[in-house]
Amino acid sequence: MRKPRRQQIWDILRQQKTVFLSANTLAGKTGINPKNVATLMLGLEKAGYVEVLKQRDVFTGKLVKTWRLLKDCGVDAPRIDRHGQPLPETLSSVAWRTIKILKSFGLDELQVHIGMSHTIARSTLRHYTAWLAKAGYLKNTGTANRPHYVLVKNTGGRAPQVWHITEVYDPNTQATVYKKEYSDDE
Repeated sequence: MRKPRRQQIWDILRQQKTVFLSANTLAGKTGINPKNVATLMLGLEKAGYVEVLKQRDVFTGKLVKTWRLLKDCGVDAPRIDRHGQPLPETLSSVAWRTIKILKSFGLDELQVHIGMSHTIARSTLRHYTAWLAKAGYLKNTGTANRPHYVLVKNTGGRAPQVWHITEVYDPNTQATVYKKEYSDDE
């Protein structure tokens, strides 16, 4: 499984802190479209994470923007938009943090705790907790209709992510921890 685009670029910037890199160079190292790289870099630039230097492209002779890391905020890529503004915390992050605090909960209780600071649909919580249970993070000690979950696996601060509605990715271990298997009839 690939890391999110933002994280792939951030990892390269951190590895090559002293080197100015162009959008094409970053695109070549990540497989991300150069225009998408440039948009992500613009956000980092506006937020003050990278410095810019215009350099001549060795192939075309044109001046191109290059960037290098200026402010390293750690392993996790900053969550910012293309204007350099912080993105709101994801609902999965809010839910995961609350799950780790509660350790044992029903959906109603989880929704009430999250509802103190965020709005989240019960169906979203049901979906997220069901996938966490399938991936082995939670154990359902209730019934299918009235689940009561207990946290059984806490791998770190970053929330496990449900990808493509068929798998769960843990950014702490950088691994897919559950993937739905399809039979030939599906």
